[in-house]
This record gives sequence, C-alpha cells and structure tokens, in this order.
Amino acid sequence: MCFSATASFVSASVLTVAGAISLKSAKKKHQKLFAAIPLLFGTQQLLEGLLWLVLPDASNKEAITTFTLLFLFFAQVVWPLWVPLSVWVYEEDQKRKNTLFIFLIIGIIVSGYLAFCLINYDVVAVAKEHHIQYQLSFIEKIVPISGWLYFVTTVIPPFISTCHRMRILGTIIFLSYLVSKIYFNDYLISVWCFFAAVLSVLVILVVRQVPLGKFAK
Repeated sequence: MCFSATASFVSASVLTVAGAISLKSAKKKHQKLFAAIPLLFGTQQLLEGLLWLVLPDASNKEAITTFTLLFLFFAQVVWPLWVPLSVWVYEEDQKRKNTLFIFLIIGIIVSGYLAFCLINYDVVAVAKEHHIQYQLSFIEKIVPISGWLYFVTTVIPPFISTCHRMRILGTIIFLSYLVSKIYFNDYLISVWCFFAAVLSVLVILVVRQVPLGKFAK
C-alpha cells in the first residue's frame, strides 16, 4: 500500500465533506462532538499531506518541525481526549455515562502527558518506503503504559455505548489497528491514523442512524 501527499490530500477532502454532512445530520447538540470526528481527521490528514511535501527537502527544517508537531498534536493529544469525551456526551444512558466518564478521566491524563512530551522531547518524522515514521523520544519506561492507555481511551469507549452502530464502528477501528500493528508496526502512528481517518466517514451512519445490515439496531 502506497501512502503519499496525494493520498493524504484526497482523504482530507473526502473527510472534510463527510464532516460537513455529519455535522449537518447531527440534529441534537449532544451529537455534535462525535459528528465532528471526520472533520478533525480531515484536518489531520491535510497536515500530513503538507508534511509529505516538505520532507524531501531537509532545508525546510522549520516547516518539517511545524507540520510534524501539528500532526502529532492531533494523533497523540486530541484523540485520547476527544473520543471518550464525544462518546460520553453522545450517550444518554446514565449508567453507561458513569462508566464512560472513567475513560474520559484517563483520556485527559493521557492527553496531558503526551502534550507534555511533545513540548519537552524531540520528535522526528522520516519518509521511508512510502510511509512516514514518527520517531518519538519520550520517557522510555512510560511509553508502554501510555501506549496501552492511549489504545484504551481511543478504542474501548464506542463498545460501551448503547448505540449499536457506534459499537460496529468501534469494531472496525479495532480491526484497522490490528492490521496496522501487524503489517505496519514501524509506521503505526501514520498508518493507523490514515485507516481510522478513512473509516471515520462511517460516523455519518451513526449520527444519521442509517441501518447497517443485520447488526443495526
């Protein structure tokens, strides 16, 4: 599979349109944060597309650093907070909301920690074999813990929701993680974000409550 500036820009365009449709389809206020997910992913993919353009020229150090940090801000800081927050706000069942609130607290901690790391530790983006590898020099002993908690906050909340369609979306995102981890582990941040971004168009089906075959409610 070939990833490139073109792939990033095309996905950014599709996601921007999907995000606009999703937000327009969100008739209730508590759906808005969740409905905005494709739009946020579109912004993230746009940033990686711009990074693809400047990476070949090493003299563009300032631009490379800027786009790297902006992309990682979305990938590392936004999602561990936005996913549990948006699912928590979307949920109407109080018991489920109480459980989701725990994931939201964890997400706030993870997001804050990763923001701290982005500010205080070096990050490098390298284009290799049609992929971008993000090399993060974070606190080595904490990386496995923060990585696990990141996964928990970005993947598990949809499974707790009472919305069946959201659970299906969560399952698909989880499967995309497994594929990324198994086949693209060295480029996990970039590849999984790309897969998750493309798959986020399914948010429209959740918000609009379009039936998803026999699995839909």
